[in-house]
Amino acid sequence: MRRALLVACAVVLLLPAAAQARAVPARRSFTRALECGSAGSARVNGRLTASIEPRLRARWNGTRIRSARAVATLRGSAELGVQAEAGASCSLPVVPVSSWNAPAIRFQAGPVPIVVVPRVTLYVSAEARASVSASTRVHGTLTAVAGLRYDGRAHRIGRLRERLRADPPRAGSAASLSARVTPSLELLLYGQAGPRFDFGTGLQLDSGPPQRMSAPLEFSAGLRLPGLDVGPYTVLSRSIPLGAGRRTVAAPAEPAERVRIDWDTPADVDLHVWDENGRHTWFRESGIPGVLLSRDDTDGYGPETLDVDERTGQLTYGVCLFDARGAVATRVTAKIGGPGTGGRTTAASLREEGDGAVFDGPFEPPPGWCDGRHQQ
Repeated sequence: MRRALLVACAVVLLLPAAAQARAVPARRSFTRALECGSAGSARVNGRLTASIEPRLRARWNGTRIRSARAVATLRGSAELGVQAEAGASCSLPVVPVSSWNAPAIRFQAGPVPIVVVPRVTLYVSAEARASVSASTRVHGTLTAVAGLRYDGRAHRIGRLRERLRADPPRAGSAASLSARVTPSLELLLYGQAGPRFDFGTGLQLDSGPPQRMSAPLEFSAGLRLPGLDVGPYTVLSRSIPLGAGRRTVAAPAEPAERVRIDWDTPADVDLHVWDENGRHTWFRESGIPGVLLSRDDTDGYGPETLDVDERTGQLTYGVCLFDARGAVATRVTAKIGGPGTGGRTTAASLREEGDGAVFDGPFEPPPGWCDGRHQQ
């Protein structure tokens, strides 16, 4: 069965985009009573009308995942409200209020039948404290993205565009109301496990004074497959003041991939980078601000990547054969983007330990940067 799961994962993640991007509907209304003490009562209610569209990609080396990207986009509208009677002190822990499966995706990979079940679960939680009767409600539209990119290290992907408004709240001077609704999408391979995406949307009212009302939002993503268990990670967390109309809120820009190297043997090849001032980053040193080097791939083939933020200028790249692992020659391919490059692919052949190659850039590395003395 494990072998079948591995084969299935490889096939599912390499499906054409149309098969991967099937939108899953999420349309539900809900009402739940909160758990209260001896005085007062409270309830939370709302509705969600949306679609969630997943996209998955991966690169494999045999049965090992070399890199993967799992992203889901939610588009639709939501409404969420809380009401509490005078004297209420109530809470509702996170509970599923609805769960349903979308039609299964079925196909054959040679003799292996593949079944992927998209499952949506709607979770709700709430708290209410009020000395007099109080209520509040938020409604509006969302386009939200949650996902992960994995290349030996997890990179978060989170974006949001929203138009949320609050109805004028009804509350005394001592009231606190909050609620959250979280649609969660799981893509279950053979009904067992797979990527998961959570889109938490909520409201928070503190009557003050001063009165404060906001919409806390939190998105998360995880990637669970045979041989790979990443996350879940929070990919976006925001608290949006309500009542000012439309705003656009986005996560900080995800660092852009500036260079990626792959090679054709099990040798240990290292990526080196210098900036215009000669600051140096490689697996033993992180000397350049704003750059992120991926995990050091010591068992061959790559990839190794470098992500940079938008403020990083021109860079010089080098590849170094750290350990040949018995290979006669190793061909390294580098895909380079960014300022001054126009985007290009170049290659170098490394034959002995200590062999290195430098790609065009503003800095000339010192002699011996890739020989045995430098690597000690």
